[in-house]
Amino acid sequence: MGGVFGRVAAFTCSVVLLCVGGCGGAACTGAASDETEDESFVLAEKFIAEERYDDAIKCLHIVQKSREAAPESSFLLGSLYLEKKNDSIGAMYFLRQCIAELGGRDPARAKFIEQLIDTAKKKFLKSFPAYNGVSQTESELIEIARALQVQNTALRSQISTYRQKLSEYEGKVDVLSNCSQNGRFRQKVGANKTMHTVKEGETLSSISTKYYGNPNLWQKILEANDQILKDPADLRPGQNLMVP
Repeated sequence: MGGVFGRVAAFTCSVVLLCVGGCGGAACTGAASDETEDESFVLAEKFIAEERYDDAIKCLHIVQKSREAAPESSFLLGSLYLEKKNDSIGAMYFLRQCIAELGGRDPARAKFIEQLIDTAKKKFLKSFPAYNGVSQTESELIEIARALQVQNTALRSQISTYRQKLSEYEGKVDVLSNCSQNGRFRQKVGANKTMHTVKEGETLSSISTKYYGNPNLWQKILEANDQILKDPADLRPGQNLMVP
């Protein structure tokens, strides 16, 4: 592992070695010590070594949910989001959370984490096409992040609307498909008008019964299709008739 995450791993190892060597092992049984012995935390470290970063992130989130404070998990999450997931906002969030959870107990480490946060800020700025290398204040970064959050919320709303419309269209397609399977091809051609494909054995009376519930209204269909039907006897299977 190289880059920022390599420095993170090296720093983490030095912290663990100092704890074990300087505290006599048993004397170091604090919240952080217990955290690193958590089954999910140990598994996360294994996944990181295997470069299974998504699985590691899931395990670290499990550790966080099970504890009031999990600075080691916050530290690794921030580092993973920064170096492996290219998520500067997520990195800044978890790294700041780590500093808060440390509570001033390790100033040297807090300083190192602040450096990582500065790196995350720069990566975030470089993600904008208009970035020209000019440094910005943290408040300006926060405003940019908020603007992006608003845009993201608006996009999610649009996606939800499009999905709903797509669902409605799919329902209409299903209805048309069922009509076709039942031998009725119905296409809107105007107000209160449909098209019917004549099947073998059908008559104008049977078609009138199908659409009007009355066999005696067949003349309406005949008159509406006078260009192809001069007489009921002209009816042939496969013809497309307009049903007014």
